[in-house]
Amino acid sequence: MYDVVIIGAGSSGALAAIASGRLGLKTCLIEKGSRIGGVPINTLMGSFANLYFDDSGRVNASKIVGELIERIIKKGGTVFNSMEELMTVNDFYQITIPYQPEVYESVLTDMLIESK
Repeated sequence: MYDVVIIGAGSSGALAAIASGRLGLKTCLIEKGSRIGGVPINTLMGSFANLYFDDSGRVNASKIVGELIERIIKKGGTVFNSMEELMTVNDFYQITIPYQPEVYESVLTDMLIESK
């Protein structure tokens, strides 16, 4: 018996499962394909588009998305070396972050395993 069942392990489904697991809910994540991550993994093109940052340099998105980005950066999966470097890209606090899909999938997998 599960508290939460999530159909589809694309970006949204995987992140929902991580959040659910972190809340201590018994979670079942179902994916018809052989890999998690959805479009970035299946098309080999990944980016976080039109992200906004506040004055402290934090992503104005859910905490879990900010963590995902930080982990991808730490694993060398993007052109940026740190969250601070992202803030120097432009003055409008808006950015698109390209990333390597394989690193994205690896980070999602780690986060899912840790959320048990």
